[in-house]
Amino acid sequence: MRIRSITAAVALTVAAVIGGSAAAPAEPQDAQHLRTELRPVEHALQLRTDRGALRVTDHQLQIVDPRGTVVGGVPLTITYQNTAYPIDAAIDGNTATLTPRPERAQHVSAPADSFEDRLNTAMGNANNELTVALAAGTLLGAIIGLPVGCLLGALFGGGAGAVTTFGALSVPLAIGGCIATGTAGAALGVLVFNLIIGVPAVIAAAIHFYNTMTAPPATEK
Repeated sequence: MRIRSITAAVALTVAAVIGGSAAAPAEPQDAQHLRTELRPVEHALQLRTDRGALRVTDHQLQIVDPRGTVVGGVPLTITYQNTAYPIDAAIDGNTATLTPRPERAQHVSAPADSFEDRLNTAMGNANNELTVALAAGTLLGAIIGLPVGCLLGALFGGGAGAVTTFGALSVPLAIGGCIATGTAGAALGVLVFNLIIGVPAVIAAAIHFYNTMTAPPATEK
């Protein structure tokens, strides 16, 4: 990142702070209005106040009004594309010179515990859990329902000599009952096992979703 870009970013930040303090509600009449001025100086910026004070606290350049109230703070680090660029603040009376120091830039880790990351992780986990549960329910239901339905159809299909017709094909009624009830048994088995496996899976996925979204933020070691 070029020093001009950093300086421009600092200027925008300072302008936002100055604009925010200027837009604040009016103070009592005995309070003096604090005025600030920002101007570029070579590769730096100068911030000047007509009264009050400027100070550096907690990595911020703070603007303090004549009563000692902090009315604005300019961060002394600009972060861009996982890189932190420090800014030197030299204070001389009511004037602060802000100088970006790109040569001291440091890489910073991208936030890996944001709301979007958690939401994506929770949704992905829930989708995987439900997909596996439904696939298992469908497979077990078909494997168990088909032979059970076929057996019941064969047993209750009629006498040994009875026949049924499937189009132009005549088959014993027991075999016809096996085919018909086997298909129905498979469909019923899929439905039953999806309920048996799917409902607990939905509950478990909901619990895991909640735990993922409400877990304490991860801390760097």
